[in-house]
Amino acid sequence: MPLALLMLAVGAAWVLARGWWQLSSPALLPPPSSRASVPVLGDGVARGAVGTDWISGFNQAQSRIVLLNYGSSFAECEDLLEGLNEQLDQRPERLLIVAGSREVLAMAAGDAQARQRLEKGCAAICRALGSSGIQAAWVTPPLMGERATGPLYDALLSAVEVIESSASSHGLDVLSLHVRMLDHLGSAVVGSETRVDPGRVAALRLALAQSMLGRTPEDLAHERGWRMTADGIHLNARGAQLLQEMVQSWLGRA
Repeated sequence: MPLALLMLAVGAAWVLARGWWQLSSPALLPPPSSRASVPVLGDGVARGAVGTDWISGFNQAQSRIVLLNYGSSFAECEDLLEGLNEQLDQRPERLLIVAGSREVLAMAAGDAQARQRLEKGCAAICRALGSSGIQAAWVTPPLMGERATGPLYDALLSAVEVIESSASSHGLDVLSLHVRMLDHLGSAVVGSETRVDPGRVAALRLALAQSMLGRTPEDLAHERGWRMTADGIHLNARGAQLLQEMVQSWLGRA
């Protein structure tokens, strides 16, 4: 192989590896402090590797409470159980779950088992938290696609039904992010369904656009006309601020 092609191949492999590392690596936790800590378990919306890192933004604006980011890109609810058990051993006073988006995308894509997996994982998480005495809340998935129509919205409502039923049965609070997004988007949610690409390749492309090309979530949102997300799934600065406000309000009540 000519040296130029070899160098090009090596460079491309390095770029892809860096993007995948950004998606799959755990978030850096803040150093120990006197602030009360609240673990956050969840999927890519919690992790913030694509879009705006809303947890870091929350921590920078807060002096009393620090959120600990245990989000994991591409995680479904059942994937969170091991991490949850580790957190329960630490006995935090409060804990947040931000999960369900992967199951919504799977249901919208026609995965017949996705709702069953969500029911099983959600029930196990809520049961464990309900018996622990920890004050916990579940943040519903965002309004993916930013539309209140079509298979993706139907799948979202189905997932929210599962989450709300299980959470209420075990004494967990529910923070309805999708409803707040509906309220803020107003008439913009009415119209033809928008295309959301849930694939890992799409997430890798977005991660590379941010890390290698310096594109902000707002740049990415502007290209596709999103208002509260970077790609129809992960939050941009406006969506992140909305979630930060919801979490802050809950922490003030909990």
